[in-house]
Amino acid sequence: MSHLMETVTHAITIGVPASEAWATISDVCQLHALVAPGLVMGTGLEDGGDVRIATLANSAVLTEHIINNDPETMRLAWTASGRPWTRHKASLQFRAGGAACTAASMADVFPQAAAASFAHFVELGLATLKAHVEPAS
Repeated sequence: MSHLMETVTHAITIGVPASEAWATISDVCQLHALVAPGLVMGTGLEDGGDVRIATLANSAVLTEHIINNDPETMRLAWTASGRPWTRHKASLQFRAGGAACTAASMADVFPQAAAASFAHFVELGLATLKAHVEPAS
């Protein structure tokens, strides 16, 4: 069995300034309410706020160790363990672009066979974030 991780990347354009999108994800305890309502059912913090427990819509529970929450670079990074992915390390960063921004996600996922399902989850998560933060047309 390979012990290598598979890298999953995805980026989308969101029609709000980067600082507005960043404000949504930088509150790590509000993942279920502000970032991915419907995909994430609940979040809680442990270990002084350095560990986030996220319950997904499919009842899977992830334990996420927040390793970077940097307002200067608008980057959030974490490592996680739990099903459906054995472990992963991931980041989400916003890049300014005037009235819009780019949300770029990068993750290393183990086992490699789980990368496709993780990529699908990332795409759904970013689409949910986009729909949640963009003003209604």
